[in-house]
Order: sequence, then structure tokens, then C-alpha cells
Amino acid sequence: METALKESDFDVLVEYTKPDIAMKNVISTLRKGKNVVIGTSGLTDEDYSEVEQQDKKVAKKSWEFW
Repeated sequence: METALKESDFDVLVEYTKPDIAMKNVISTLRKGKNVVIGTSGLTDEDYSEVEQQDKKVAKKSWEFW
């Protein structure tokens, strides 16, 4: 994912992998200031809290859960 984030220009990441992998991808993507749509099932309330905290650091809402 890190290589893709460095080498690709995109507007939104659609994430639908396994929960542990999804969290790494979502956090990395948010840190790059990109938007994320989370389609992964199995994430916990703590996972979403972590996503919200990371999102606040980039000062915009850049993720959605579907």
C-alpha cells in the first residue's frame, strides 16, 4: 500500500479487505490526505474511533462507512 500511495494519484480508496489489513490501509491513506470509503466488515468500535482520531489530524472528514 505504501508504494501505491507514493506512486499513484487518486481521489478515493475503496477499502474492502480483512479488518487488520483494512486498518493499516485506511490509516496510511488518511495520513496522505486522501479520501476513503470503508466497505470492510468486522471492524470494531475501537477501529472506527482510531479512524476518526486520524481523520481529525488531517482536519477534514475523508472517510465513509458503507
